[in-house]
Amino acid sequence: MTEKTIYVLTVGEYSDYHIVGIFDDIEKANEAKHRFDKIIGQRPRIETYNLNQIAITNHIYVKMDIKGNILECADYTVEGFNEFIDAYFVYDDSLKDHILVVSGTYISKDKLIKTAQDIRTLAINEDIWGDTYLLRELLGIYEGE
Repeated sequence: MTEKTIYVLTVGEYSDYHIVGIFDDIEKANEAKHRFDKIIGQRPRIETYNLNQIAITNHIYVKMDIKGNILECADYTVEGFNEFIDAYFVYDDSLKDHILVVSGTYISKDKLIKTAQDIRTLAINEDIWGDTYLLRELLGIYEGE
């Protein structure tokens, strides 16, 4: 029996996160993503899921300040995640600045920390520190690949 993959088009984060489309074909999902971005002005993300399967994975995240100091690094077991890497900024009141959060599955802590360091350097060099939209666009996170 062949595993069936679906492609879920989402926008927003945390309490604003919501699904705007579900597709059985990556080309249709990409077409809808580009139409949604053009019409609504929000760039959606394509998430992939396998039907009839519970995924239990190790999820790791690292929080890093602009100087490269690791503020927090942890891992935990989660259900329902496919392989991914994500990166975004959050504002830290105590630091009075944004911090970079990089998270992923199916990756070691050492590799994720190295990835976070590389992303930090890129964000500083491109002068986009604190702008999640530009960071994700630069990294191509929303390409649905």
